[in-house]
Amino acid sequence: MCTERVPIIKVAVCGGGLGGLAFSVAAAKYAHLSVEVYESAAPGFTTFGAGIGLWPRTWDVLSRLGVTEMLSSSPGDEIPGLRDMITFRKSDQPLGYEFLNCRVMVSRRIHTVHRAELQHALLEKLSSSSSSPTVHFSKRLQSYTREPCGKLQLTFSDGSQARCDVLVGADGIRSVVRRQLMHDEAEAARRRGDARGAENILASVEPTWTGSVAYRALVPPTTPLVVHQCPTQYVGKNANMIVYPVSEGLINIVVFQTQPELEGTVYEGPWSAQVDTQLAHFDQWEPEAKAWLKVCVENPTRWAIHVVKELHTFVNDRVALIGDAAHAMDPHQGAGAGQAIEDAFVLAELLGDTTSLTAVSQTLAAYDTVRRPFSQKVARASRDNAHFLSLCWDGFDIQDSPSDVREKLRRLGIIITDRWKWAWLTSISADLEQARRERKEFRFLKCKM
Repeated sequence: MCTERVPIIKVAVCGGGLGGLAFSVAAAKYAHLSVEVYESAAPGFTTFGAGIGLWPRTWDVLSRLGVTEMLSSSPGDEIPGLRDMITFRKSDQPLGYEFLNCRVMVSRRIHTVHRAELQHALLEKLSSSSSSPTVHFSKRLQSYTREPCGKLQLTFSDGSQARCDVLVGADGIRSVVRRQLMHDEAEAARRRGDARGAENILASVEPTWTGSVAYRALVPPTTPLVVHQCPTQYVGKNANMIVYPVSEGLINIVVFQTQPELEGTVYEGPWSAQVDTQLAHFDQWEPEAKAWLKVCVENPTRWAIHVVKELHTFVNDRVALIGDAAHAMDPHQGAGAGQAIEDAFVLAELLGDTTSLTAVSQTLAAYDTVRRPFSQKVARASRDNAHFLSLCWDGFDIQDSPSDVREKLRRLGIIITDRWKWAWLTSISADLEQARRERKEFRFLKCKM
């Protein structure tokens, strides 16, 4: 039976990936937030993926959550200094060369970890909390409905149901929450007489293929190859490769092969699969890159890179999207996991400040106002990098003279660095304070109505 007001805000998190877990950790310190996580996997959390990058902003979030000391890559406190963030080489020729060493004055460099290690640290933090959430496995969301009192009723594919006050969609790139949220938004647009707007909203529901496929592998620390401490990006026409160390000495290698003409088409076959394949088109690459390729060809995991189109909103009433459900992006700014964690942190902190159910919609609107433009800007930069790093952008011709190619790559390095500055020059604290100001403004405007 519905009640008009409850002292506890019951939050359902659909999806137990890094975003869903980070939200649960951040929300655990607030006694009035009762969190339940619904994970589709069974019988427990699954581990997939390999290395991920954590820029200083995201590292700050994890530090606030008490997670960084659990990671083997944690360097402790650092002092400001010139630090190498990432190096770029033109490698699709026998004599490759470095065209950008992204070195900046910061307190922390990018930290690279194995996804499984970060997942384990978040789970360990949750288990040690006195108010850890209840986790339900084998629960794949099918749909949700709104009750007259504002509560949400969730229906899962096994026929079971649950109720909550707030729904957080952390259910990944194929998000069921996003699908229904966008359909609700489209229906609202139709009721306003905006048929074209409704059509545009529905066009953003399904993910799109970028035309790129990634081959990922983890290499044991026994390799005789020299491993640089910061990521190294090997760049060539329609292909690129990134190499960097992760947890326990493992080395993460990702090889991208791109067919620009296929961007926006349907990818035929499973989006991820273990494969035994020979990577082609690298015969003329420099020796250093070819040496890494040799150790990557043994049963890599193939991923078709899909993204989510820009959404006009991440929220609808008491429903919010975070992570890949909201903004699945190319991996070429090393930011996908980090942006999910930042979403989770800001949303949990705002809900932690919210003690009335009547204020939840303003809280989610403030989250959307701050996190949506920021994460979508990062996603656009990631997409641009996908074109840059496969040497597929307007004005660049691989047949230009070597001196012209060098000059264009030099200018490209300036562009890449400038579009990456958010990662070390902006602060999650500033974003959170802005979101809190936005929430106050929304509440003020509601009071005036």
